[in-house]
Amino acid sequence: MAFDPKDSKVESIVKRLREDEVGWLVTVHEGTPRPVPVWFLWDDDRSLLIYSAPRALKTKTVDAHPQCSFHFNSDEHGGGIAILDGRIARDDSVPPMLDNPAYVAKYTAALKAYTAEMKTTDEAVSEEFSVPLVMAIENARGW
Repeated sequence: MAFDPKDSKVESIVKRLREDEVGWLVTVHEGTPRPVPVWFLWDDDRSLLIYSAPRALKTKTVDAHPQCSFHFNSDEHGGGIAILDGRIARDDSVPPMLDNPAYVAKYTAALKAYTAEMKTTDEAVSEEFSVPLVMAIENARGW
C-alpha cells in the first residue's frame, strides 16, 4: 500500500519510525540484496535520513541501484513486521551529522556509547559517516 503517515493502517509503523533507533536498510549490489543495520531519522512525512561512510557498500550502491527497502526487527514471535519500500539517493543539501540538531537529539546516548566503545570522538564519527542518504518512502507493509 502507498505510505501515508496519516493513515491509521500504518500507525504502528509510524510509532517505530519515531521511536526505534535501529532499522535495516536493504540495498542491492550486483543483484544481491544487502541488508545492513543503520541509525536513521524520519522527517515525520515520507523520508528517512541515513548517514553513511563514503566507502561503504550501501553508499556505492545507491547511485547505480536506488531501489531499496527498510525494515525493523520483528518481535520475539515473528510479529511486529514493518517494511518500507522506496528509493534512496545522496543528498548533499543535508547538513553534516553533528550540525543536524534533530539527529543529534535522537542519538545523543547512542553516540556517547559508540564513541566510548570505539575510543573515538563525535567529530570523528561525523567525519566517518559523512554521506547523507535520503530514502523517499513509497510503500509500506506490515503485520
